[in-house]
Amino acid sequence: MDFRAAIAGAMPKWRRYLHKTVGGFMCAIFAGMGFVYARFLVPAAPDKARLFFGLIFVLLMTAGIGSQIWFQRRIIAEFRYDGVTLQFQTLAMQHPQIRPLADITCIREWRGGRGGSLGHRLLFREGQKLYLEFSVSNSFELVSRLRADLRLPT
Repeated sequence: MDFRAAIAGAMPKWRRYLHKTVGGFMCAIFAGMGFVYARFLVPAAPDKARLFFGLIFVLLMTAGIGSQIWFQRRIIAEFRYDGVTLQFQTLAMQHPQIRPLADITCIREWRGGRGGSLGHRLLFREGQKLYLEFSVSNSFELVSRLRADLRLPT
């Protein structure tokens, strides 16, 4: 049994608010585009081609809103690690989730769209991915300790 001290960390409040505000803003834009389409473009679409492309437009908006929700359900906002289990909360789910250390199969660097490093990606046995930003306090300590406890390469 390992009796080292537990590691805990949290995302700064301003960063949480930023993620939620930007996500909400993007959802509002996508929903507004859908409203504009439904209000003004559907009545003016007499042929099937316009209606078909309008449907594709609505599907893309739905995918945009879904991606915002998906993202917020996978970003770790708070964590606590005691050497045996990882307890965490994501931005979208405030109830704590507990995962045993043995469920983590891989820890990789998380890169943004332009190739810059944003944090770490934790991959679990059943395929779930969680993202740990560098802005979360003690994120480096958590990743190094998880890698050491799992005997993963650095």
